[in-house]
Amino acid sequence: MGVVQGSPDTVHYLPNLADAHYDTVLVAHAVLQNAPVEAYAHWLRVLKPEGSLCLRCNSFDAIKSTLVHLNALIADIRTLDNHSFVLVKKPYDAGDPSFLLTLGAEKEARQAYDEAIELYRQAALWHAANEQPYYRQFMLYQRLGWHAPAEKAAQQFYLCRQTPALKFQQAQLVLQMQDYPRGFRQREKAVANVALHHRSPFPPEGDDILAKRWQRQSPKGKTFVIWSELGLSDEIMFAQLAHLFKRQLGVAKLIVLAHADAAALLQTHPDIDEAFDVATWHEHLTEFDFWEFPYVLLTRFDRPFETLPKRHPYLFAEKAQKRRFIGVFPLNRSRARIGLAWRNADIPEGDIRSVYDVQDLDALVATEPDAHWVCLQQNLTAAEKQWLEKHRIAQFSDEISNLAELAGLMAHLDFVVSTDTPVIHLAGAMGIEGAVMLSAPTYAWNWGIAGSKRNMWYPTVENWHAPHPLASWREIISEAAQHLHAHLHNRTF
Repeated sequence: MGVVQGSPDTVHYLPNLADAHYDTVLVAHAVLQNAPVEAYAHWLRVLKPEGSLCLRCNSFDAIKSTLVHLNALIADIRTLDNHSFVLVKKPYDAGDPSFLLTLGAEKEARQAYDEAIELYRQAALWHAANEQPYYRQFMLYQRLGWHAPAEKAAQQFYLCRQTPALKFQQAQLVLQMQDYPRGFRQREKAVANVALHHRSPFPPEGDDILAKRWQRQSPKGKTFVIWSELGLSDEIMFAQLAHLFKRQLGVAKLIVLAHADAAALLQTHPDIDEAFDVATWHEHLTEFDFWEFPYVLLTRFDRPFETLPKRHPYLFAEKAQKRRFIGVFPLNRSRARIGLAWRNADIPEGDIRSVYDVQDLDALVATEPDAHWVCLQQNLTAAEKQWLEKHRIAQFSDEISNLAELAGLMAHLDFVVSTDTPVIHLAGAMGIEGAVMLSAPTYAWNWGIAGSKRNMWYPTVENWHAPHPLASWREIISEAAQHLHAHLHNRTF
């Protein structure tokens, strides 16, 4: 059997050593040291499902850095003696393409895009029922500007088990390609059997109310209700459609049901006649003709989104709220006024849209040290307050209780930087220049094509996407700092 040379495919296995629990492979030190990650993956994959691999070489240090990349396959690493190391394999799951996906993401991070694509394709071939290989291809094609392959990757979701969840995910990809008529229709088909209480925390109830759900009848001269469906961000974003319904479709009275934090703010929309707290809709909603969820509205139109009539801006700070914060800012307008938010308030740690180590924001603030920074974050932790004091960033968390009050503060700003929070949606709705920082998992459909700065919903907001799927928040923020500096360079305030 001896020492094996050449391709890892020719490795000889020695299963009959003293410990029968191991599949053992004997290779030369040079082979181990120079073998790619794929070789170790190959050796592990051909083992029995619960097998362990014994490697004999001169030094563990020679392969240690490589084995780090095998987390998807290795449960444990044990030392037998100075020359023998045991890799304990994780139980094999035929539906888990995690190794190929992890390796593909690493190649993508190193800008080895052809290799990454090939690995994602392999994962799709080996695991056709798993949506992740198609999703990874889709995102990479978008980042590279290859829209036709991205479309194909989205279509290949049909190779997966067509569960409601996968149908929903496929609709999200179509939406991200900015094909809204098709995407929203696919989304509604995917959620067709979802109970209303899963779509809204305060769903419409009663046969008389349910009978008034909009079926694409002409709303001209009617009273129309847009019913709260998800969170604050969606309520702000979909309020943009009020102009379409009021001015083009001829709705006589437009009512919006929203969260309490947003109701007063939405009342400032010129095309919204009334905005009520959805939690108390029984008290306010009396006579009306039709109602519908925001996500359904655009299924009724075949026109491209960009051709629909809109207002920009469409939400405004009330004069009284603006006056509250006049004294916050010095009369000297030579300094940029920049607002900052970094996480979704009241959402548990682990939310992919949030930065939890506030120290990661150091690079962003340091880029514009002369700017007048203002904290727009709510529900601050003690560590966050200390960080704000360290950087002399003004904060008014205890003085602001809803979005209408926050708008009063933001009306004085020149620029807003935020992760995917209601703050950046509000900036866009108010026509304030800003940017949204997006981690790879937050490539949400409403932020458009991955890698593109253009924002279809908010012309004044740029999308600053993560540079690759493994990018940390620190890396994302460091790149955002460069974008911010370039954006503000040579501007006068």
